[in-house]
Amino acid sequence: MSFLIFGPIFFLLFGTNLAPAEEKYLTIAYAANFQFVANELNVTFEKQTPIKTKSVFASSGKLSNQILNGAPFDLFLSADQEYPQKIEQKGFSASPSRIFAYGSLVLWTLFPLNLTPDLDFLQKAEIKKIALANPDNAPYGLAARKILQEQKILAKIEKKLIFGENIAQVNNYIYLKTVDLGFTAKSVVMSPEMQGKGKWLEISCAKCQPIPHSVVLLKYGQKNNREAANKFYNFLFSEPARKILKKYGYQIKE
Repeated sequence: MSFLIFGPIFFLLFGTNLAPAEEKYLTIAYAANFQFVANELNVTFEKQTPIKTKSVFASSGKLSNQILNGAPFDLFLSADQEYPQKIEQKGFSASPSRIFAYGSLVLWTLFPLNLTPDLDFLQKAEIKKIALANPDNAPYGLAARKILQEQKILAKIEKKLIFGENIAQVNNYIYLKTVDLGFTAKSVVMSPEMQGKGKWLEISCAKCQPIPHSVVLLKYGQKNNREAANKFYNFLFSEPARKILKKYGYQIKE
């Protein structure tokens, strides 16, 4: 079962495993960049165990705030290290956070644009709208802003920027051609659902690449769903899970 805060089109692309209302399930809070890979991770995990899963998607910052306000999540998979560390510091974690993968930022468009690594082309008059996730809540949005600052073009294109609350909303803007192009996660364009749609360019930034992705076991999960939460945590570092993550463009450090 999957819940996504934004993006009706992308929500419909999910494979959804509906369980009876009375059946207990593991609730996993996923950063929005996992919107495609999460379903494959969950399905693989469910084939290995009798445990049913439910996914909740939002920006890492929004999920973190929900956890700090008592949201009933068992695990939190964030697109950075800082939000899980904050949860630890506030006493809401049942274990130290741990990096399980590294993500990459890409520019993605469904228009016939010439994408170049130096990003100077973003100043062209033909490009009127550029989407990125809110840097205040979304690590991929923060990485995009750092890149624009590093290349000294942020101030020159600021009026073109359209902010999504999370990567999923940015993906909708790009997919529906509401914007000319946008900064998103490599895992999106590498997904079977999006492969071959438009064109994309992986970009690098000295201050923000690669993007570490961390998992943390939450106290709610340890209290209410301990065995299942521990099993999924360990599953993330197993070979089957790593194979899935690599398939979606994530880097795994052995």
